[in-house]
Amino acid sequence: MKYLNSFIIFSIAIACFSISTFAQPASSSLEPDVAVLSSLSIDGLTLNPAFDANKFFYAVVAPSETATATVSATPAKTGASVAGTGVSNLKTGNNFVYIEVETVTGKTAVYKVNVFRMPPASDLPAILPGDDKFTGYHMMTFEDHRDVRATNHTPIVTYNGWTYMAWADAEKPGDVGTHNPNPVTGTNDAGRHLMIARSKMKADGTMIVEGPVDISGYAMVRDASHRAPTLAVDKDGYIHIIANQKGRTEPGWAHYWRSDNPEDITGWTKITQAGYSGARSASNYLPADQPMDIPSADDYITYPSFWTDRNGEIYLTWHKTVLTLQFNAREFGGSGLARYNTETQKWVELGGNAYPAGSRHEQYFSRFRKSLVYHDKITPDNQGYAVSILQLFFDKNNRMHIVGGLQDRWPDAMGGYGGTAVFYACSKDGGETFSKADGSPLTLPITPSNADTVVGHEITLAQGNNGDVGNNYAYGIYSGGICVGIGTDGNPIVSFTRYSQVNPISGRINSTGVYLTRWDETKWTTPVPQSNFATVTPLFFTDNNGVMTSLLGTEKQEIFRSYDNGNTWRQYFAADLGIRTGGVARLDWSYAYATGQFRYQVYYTDTADGRTKTSAYTLIFD
Repeated sequence: MKYLNSFIIFSIAIACFSISTFAQPASSSLEPDVAVLSSLSIDGLTLNPAFDANKFFYAVVAPSETATATVSATPAKTGASVAGTGVSNLKTGNNFVYIEVETVTGKTAVYKVNVFRMPPASDLPAILPGDDKFTGYHMMTFEDHRDVRATNHTPIVTYNGWTYMAWADAEKPGDVGTHNPNPVTGTNDAGRHLMIARSKMKADGTMIVEGPVDISGYAMVRDASHRAPTLAVDKDGYIHIIANQKGRTEPGWAHYWRSDNPEDITGWTKITQAGYSGARSASNYLPADQPMDIPSADDYITYPSFWTDRNGEIYLTWHKTVLTLQFNAREFGGSGLARYNTETQKWVELGGNAYPAGSRHEQYFSRFRKSLVYHDKITPDNQGYAVSILQLFFDKNNRMHIVGGLQDRWPDAMGGYGGTAVFYACSKDGGETFSKADGSPLTLPITPSNADTVVGHEITLAQGNNGDVGNNYAYGIYSGGICVGIGTDGNPIVSFTRYSQVNPISGRINSTGVYLTRWDETKWTTPVPQSNFATVTPLFFTDNNGVMTSLLGTEKQEIFRSYDNGNTWRQYFAADLGIRTGGVARLDWSYAYATGQFRYQVYYTDTADGRTKTSAYTLIFD
């Protein structure tokens, strides 16, 4: 029998904790000799969800002054025994309690409860009233968007005074989606159209708005996370857009457009690669160092994001999974990085192909495809899908700083939609080579084995009472919620979003917490919870002086600024500038680099008329 197992995995507590109902495994009615409880309670605290004999995962929130938890449980069957009840001391943060019931015939079941003890308010960064003055203005709004995405994509960019904004519009009459049949109906539902518009302020303060223009001319995938566009303008003024990424039924780069003329949104060409069919066969892969019309010949790509450095060079990052179907196997790719050459109008894939000996990548694809990130902890018997989404930041010296999620453990039940670690890397030569924060070189691709690990599974994953991860995992890193900037001392600051509760069946987020950690010249500091970013992913930016600004835009209507690397924050309210409850803000990084100010695109539902809309705003701090 197992006994009360109450422990804290993370030495500091998250700032806020909200409970969502766990999805539960399917169960049947109580049969004879089934190991279940008839009651389960924790004195003075509320289980979420409410107790049900056939539900085995619960969460409880305890006030900061609650030092102990008293667990009571009663078996449903006569003669059955229960272990794990009684009094347990609570540490600040997460305390896992395992209650096991065993029948007289030896059948067992384990009920798991996370008792989360709130931290004292004094342990969290202070929030001060904002004393900076700011102004702003609205630039453009379009109705009936269908484009909300939880990753760091870049759908808005400013070039030569014009601000370009892309989104997925509502379906048109008669549209049929191009990918992903509805799992319920089995049919391709109506998709969305890829739209673009641009705006510019005239000397008299009025706005010129051009568009929208339907780029795709056809319905895209109905899945918002894979449909959402990413946008860039190269040094010669040509506009690049990638959207509708899934890559299952056609080549992964089949939805890449470039404008026919500089700074012109009216004419577009879909870019393809000669000699590349997208079929998943080694014979269709192109040499790794061959410049291409498309960013890569990876055959299964998702979550692409354009990034523009301070010299106007454009890069693209993406998550990739190599489906080696001709070998009847599936294997991770990790993440890719490519740079565009305006003189040749070709892409160069960056990274490396030093894959682990014996892996299918090494056997079949090392001469074909490069990766910036590769998950080398995967084995043939331990495979799956994991999102490895990267975020880039270019400092005032145009050094590239990059962060992302890694799988340094593989908890099967996680479903792969997050990571178990956060890595950092820096490049001083446009992505050709990378180093750790201490300056030591990195071998490419970056792997869990060689990475500069900011936080690892020791912090992000709670191990089960049997000492392994497996189905007993409790946490992970949300790969779309990792950001990097440069602080007042010139060293990198990393924020990451940690799962506070994850459904062990579906792997979905039930609550999140945001943390900050800094490089202190010798090591990454202990991550500090951010009370102001309790349940959202911060849109995090540092200007040339190290001033940190987070545009929340989800759940809250606030802007936060820190002048001391996140030790204290100043709070501002800007509901009239698009920072609103239920909105999702995406930053114009090029404008922020150039001005230190903020231009952003917001997706939201207008409470006045119930219409879904996308808007662009500019926010200027004095």
